[in-house]
Amino acid sequence: MLKKLAMFLSILLPWPARRRLLERQFGYSIHPTSQIGFAWICPRRLIMEENSRIGHLTFCKNIDLLYLGAHAIIGQLNWITGFPSGSSRHFAHQPDRRPELILGAHAGISSRHLIDCTARVRIGAFATIAGFGSQFVTH
Repeated sequence: MLKKLAMFLSILLPWPARRRLLERQFGYSIHPTSQIGFAWICPRRLIMEENSRIGHLTFCKNIDLLYLGAHAIIGQLNWITGFPSGSSRHFAHQPDRRPELILGAHAGISSRHLIDCTARVRIGAFATIAGFGSQFVTH
């Protein structure tokens, strides 16, 4: 509950202060040239390489890793979720399952997509999920 409150309050901060809070409080790794818009980004681990961006109103929760390579972009209004790893009986038959979204260098996700990361989703370098309203389901 406290983590959710801190995340909500961080959204209201100017970007430089928000970056410091996300790095110190949540242990995220955000390159100084990277940015997150007015968005709820709450994976267990976040790694953003140089010049990567996450657009406004994007929602990300219940995944172990959100990784954006150099110059990778997640546009606005995307919904990124998964079933978190752990000791739950759900997905117990998949012991190597990793709830992760990994974008390679210069990769992109445009706008209004639903991405289920119950298992790893990897978007390779220079690849783009374009259009809008696409759904990717991994379970």
